[in-house]
Amino acid sequence: MNVKILEKETGRIVATYPININGLHYQPTESDYISEAWKCAIEDRAVDPDKKTSYSFTLID
Repeated sequence: MNVKILEKETGRIVATYPININGLHYQPTESDYISEAWKCAIEDRAVDPDKKTSYSFTLID
């Protein structure tokens, strides 16, 4: 699953991350994918970690 992160104010695509979450008898939620993508974006310094509400997230299958 790919997660696209967009800046709400401008609509600019900040980043797109391929996220793989696997587990035996576990179905990841949308929130799980977004959380992992957010962590990646923080590590890459692509986002302001204190302003998560300033971004929107789109899951792309």
